[in-house]
Amino acid sequence: MTRHHAVLDRMRDLTSTCIAVTGAGGFVGSRVVAALRARGCAAVLTPSRRDCNLLDLAHTAAWVQANKPDTIIHCAAATGGIAWNAAHGLDAFRDNMLMILSLADAACAHGVSHVTHVSTSIAYPSHTQPPFTEDELWSGRPGGPTAGYAHAKRLGQVVLELGSRSGDLTAAVVMPANVYGSGARMDPDRANVVGAMVRRFVDAASRGLQRVECWGTGTPEREFIHVDDVAEGIVRATERVTVPEPINLGTGRMCSIRELAERVASAAEWTGTIDWDASRPDGVPSVCCDVSRMRSQLDWMPAMSLTDGLREMVDWYQGLAEKL
Repeated sequence: MTRHHAVLDRMRDLTSTCIAVTGAGGFVGSRVVAALRARGCAAVLTPSRRDCNLLDLAHTAAWVQANKPDTIIHCAAATGGIAWNAAHGLDAFRDNMLMILSLADAACAHGVSHVTHVSTSIAYPSHTQPPFTEDELWSGRPGGPTAGYAHAKRLGQVVLELGSRSGDLTAAVVMPANVYGSGARMDPDRANVVGAMVRRFVDAASRGLQRVECWGTGTPEREFIHVDDVAEGIVRATERVTVPEPINLGTGRMCSIRELAERVASAAEWTGTIDWDASRPDGVPSVCCDVSRMRSQLDWMPAMSLTDGLREMVDWYQGLAEKL
């Protein structure tokens, strides 16, 4: 715990500050930029990897020194679906650790006043029983195929705790549940479970296929949050929170992978048979977050229902597929 109070008495006025968003061209980062601009934030910096290579401490420090952002929202991440994480665990750990280390080091050295770090709900220990409360984050180790990514994102909190002790830096850490929505990565190697299912069922419907194969048993349960809600939660944390204590971003509701597949199939108007390949990994059995701290500190709950969010994503991908 730093010397700062956890939540500001008055919201930070982001319209009067220069804000840098890492990963601004990505799925979550682009929505954060849109949410900031909708609030009237004019000075929003959106550095590309070429502009600011977060894997290089010196390059990151030089960019921060030259551009002088007051606030940094760190949305950039190296991750993918279960298969990608299983094959690239060390890469995911290394790259995500380097990014947050580079940013924290540059922020402390060059007068950045606040950093918001976008972590993940899969950082919880693998034995944690839902609903996950933030106080359980350090009660064990995350496991499974996403462990490399999870460890690095979890350690981002530690990096910011140490950085905030050495000066005037404030920080926030948010931990979204599974994020979905239009604009998600849809390539087979990097899509998460929702993206992979939307692709499969929309493609099956357009090609008249009667069978679709899905990985695992369908029994694991997950919590899903629409990307527009995630962006709103990230911006609210940046406005209100001053210490890097984790805050879950989610709906507090679980859906089994089997039910998710049925919902996506319905949204895609596909009526065939789903074959479950139990030889493929399921991941952890259940992921669902306690959202009490989010509700209290951010004064907010997500607005998008899963049904409406899946319909929005399916409609987007159908339009995208028609152009290919």
